[in-house]
Amino acid sequence: FGDLKLLKPENKAFAQMFQKHYAGKILECHLKLLNVIRQGGYLPERVINLILQYLSS
Repeated sequence: FGDLKLLKPENKAFAQMFQKHYAGKILECHLKLLNVIRQGGYLPERVINLILQYLSS
């Protein structure tokens, strides 16, 4: 739901609501998780992979 131009009209309202209320908070959580690695902590490869997939879509 990241790019409104690529959506079907029936999904547009949900996508706008998602971007307005949730996307920023999800991004913040993902960046905090990735920061664990920067600080020398451990994050499972699967979690890293899923975060990067979300960020690249």
